[in-house]
Amino acid sequence: MSKPKAQIVAEAQYLADELRNIHSEFEGRALDTDTETRFNEGNALRLELLAELSKIEAREAEIDEVLRTRPANVIEGDGNKGAPNMIVRNDPFDMSEVRWNAPVGEVRSKALAAIEQVEGLTDAHREQAEHVLRSVDTRDGRIAKHMLATGAPDYRSAFLKLAAGDGALLSEAERSAVELSRAASLTDANGGYAVPFTLDPTIIDTGSHSTNPFRQISRVVQITTDAWNGVSSAGVTASWDAEGAEVSDDAPTLAQPSIPVYKGQAFVPFSVEIGGDWANIESDVRMMIANAKDDLEGAAFATGSGSAQPTGITKALDGTTSEIAPTTAETFALADVYKLEGTLQARYRANASWVANKVVYNTIRQFDTTGGSAMWERIGAGLPSQLLGYNAYESSNMDGVLPDAAATADNFLAVIGDFSNYVIVDRVGLSIELVPHLFHTSNNRPSGQRGFLAWWRVGADSVNDAAFAMLSVPTAA
Repeated sequence: MSKPKAQIVAEAQYLADELRNIHSEFEGRALDTDTETRFNEGNALRLELLAELSKIEAREAEIDEVLRTRPANVIEGDGNKGAPNMIVRNDPFDMSEVRWNAPVGEVRSKALAAIEQVEGLTDAHREQAEHVLRSVDTRDGRIAKHMLATGAPDYRSAFLKLAAGDGALLSEAERSAVELSRAASLTDANGGYAVPFTLDPTIIDTGSHSTNPFRQISRVVQITTDAWNGVSSAGVTASWDAEGAEVSDDAPTLAQPSIPVYKGQAFVPFSVEIGGDWANIESDVRMMIANAKDDLEGAAFATGSGSAQPTGITKALDGTTSEIAPTTAETFALADVYKLEGTLQARYRANASWVANKVVYNTIRQFDTTGGSAMWERIGAGLPSQLLGYNAYESSNMDGVLPDAAATADNFLAVIGDFSNYVIVDRVGLSIELVPHLFHTSNNRPSGQRGFLAWWRVGADSVNDAAFAMLSVPTAA
């Protein structure tokens, strides 16, 4: 998943400052080996960030050109009175201009133009929505139609009225927008309403703003089916052969990983009084959906069983060769940190990250009598802390109980690896249903409460266990 433009700029600036500091410190002198390595790696990463920034700016220029050259309606003024011509831009959400059986390119272009005019979206959200349109949309343009239908101002206002229990106050335009959305929706709701795409975290990815680290560092894909199917390989084996000799059969063994999606859901009750007085309902709905998904998925991506839920990274690595035992049984020591990093294959270290509980990180900091200065970098610099030169991300769902010889348990204390080999699969389209009346279980009479029922589908699993190393410290009674 690409980073937001602002984050890329910040990281590139930070690296540039670091390089300048090194230059100033060693001006006129040769760099020592460690500093030269740090300088070269930092400069290489800076160049990668600048290349990514150039791609984003090129895309922005392309969109600006599309908007600049978009046809407009021209209303000619009255020449006798000297009135100027008026240019009226076409409303991108006016579906009367687009036939549902129109060419996909026409519908998709209209959706791209609409994204640029939607209020309340950040640059990162616009970029993600455009990515979904360009790379995920179905052949019939179903997602583009969904965005046009649910992004229209009339639909958004109708959705908010329905959520507040004011369905009787819908205007004719709002009622038409709701009916249109039902015809174009990606959801299977019966009596529910498609979430405006601006509030839908399966389209407007919230990973960069999430406390769930897995969405920040893993490979995230969107699908419109019930499973993601990919191809993985351990790689091609090369060989030295004599002149004229037949080349060895070095064909790789290909695997076809399949990651199904599972339904996650959340229910939030509220009183009819709150519903009627809910002034910030749109922002609260956005927060409710994002937080509910974040909490549920954060636990699943760390420790999920893979049964009716995503397979967590610790579950995926449990029992594989990537599971590493400590140097001394039932203990966690400094040597184990270096052992885990050294076990990871060199090919995966360039893009590796740590994931562990905060308790584990604090314990590691105490291993170093100098306060962690020899092992940790850029703590408090506004960027992820680095442990042994690799970004260190916190997951509160990873094991936080350090090995206890008095208990019988598995302790998966830390994972290091290239998380592009851990794939998170989002099925595009989230539904939310307003349950208009909740009933007491004791007497089955209305309670004066309503509720939001939201549901979505997501899956996750490792597609290459060799890209990781996990410290496992089992204890025995």
